[in-house]
Amino acid sequence: MVRAVLTASGDLHLPDELREQLGLHPGDEVELRVLGPRVVGVAGGRRSASSLAGLFRSEARGVTLADMERAIGDGATGG
Repeated sequence: MVRAVLTASGDLHLPDELREQLGLHPGDEVELRVLGPRVVGVAGGRRSASSLAGLFRSEARGVTLADMERAIGDGATGG
């Protein structure tokens, strides 16, 4: 377990070990969620687009330009 220190001004100091494990850098945002009496931190950080490859799986077929144009047209006409 890693401990963080809350300062009098409300800043939360994350130890080097934790920042390295999460890949956090100055300016990165960290989202904190409260679950009962515990706080769970979820790193927002920076990610490259290539690191997201394969994150979502889809069995759907590819979409053609014609499909997109048809969907845009349907949306514009309320159809």
